[in-house]
Amino acid sequence: MISDKSLYYSFLEGDIPSFEELVIRHRHSLVYFIMQYVKSYQIADALPVKKQMGKL
Repeated sequence: MISDKSLYYSFLEGDIPSFEELVIRHRHSLVYFIMQYVKSYQIADALPVKKQMGKL
């Protein structure tokens, strides 16, 4: 398994699949972080998926 640190550095070099893997690994934390701003679990839960799929 590739470490988060390695994925992060790969992403910084332009490797989009590395970013997608980080989003998958940390989805729950991302949802709760986003929820602090949008005040809706449903919206916060949908954003990482849309971003990952390139819809935003």
